[in-house]
Amino acid sequence: SPMIWVPNQLVGAPAGTDVTIDCHTEAYPRAISYWVYDNVMLLPTKKYGTETMENSYRAHMKLTVRNLQVGDFGNYRCISKNSLGETEGSIRLYEIPMPSTPPRATEMKSSSNKENTGKRNVSRPIGQDDRPKVVMVSSSDKRDLQPGPVVDNGLSLYTPPGPQASGIKKNNKNLAQPSKSHLHLFSLIIT
Repeated sequence: SPMIWVPNQLVGAPAGTDVTIDCHTEAYPRAISYWVYDNVMLLPTKKYGTETMENSYRAHMKLTVRNLQVGDFGNYRCISKNSLGETEGSIRLYEIPMPSTPPRATEMKSSSNKENTGKRNVSRPIGQDDRPKVVMVSSSDKRDLQPGPVVDNGLSLYTPPGPQASGIKKNNKNLAQPSKSHLHLFSLIIT
């Protein structure tokens, strides 16, 4: 008797589109196969397109429902009959919402900067004098550093304690001075 398997038992499609559902059958002797919807056998029309591809004892049945409407959603059955029996497969066709169209590009204008409408940010290449200078100072050269004028450029500057400092005092507690191994290499950025 015929055997049927259905690749997709639940199929969703938007209204107004075409959809194709399918069943695979095997039978020997050769079977008669057809589609049923709402207890009515579906024949090829403008609404329904049927196609059956047979290969020996196997058949691949396809049903295309065109221009889906509300009354087209529901349970479709593929039926296969031969002299030894009858088998059917079931496919539920349900409605899904139509995919939305991609958003169109829109131009957004802000009224917060009306006085700056003619101005733009302009980048310029960094000149040789604009680049920060990096000075490497080893711990053996720290005695040669002399305190200079402090320039407030928004950057904090780390000054290691010199030979004149015996330690750092905070809340009347002596904190240990960093050893020479900790003061191995300093990098100062001077703008």
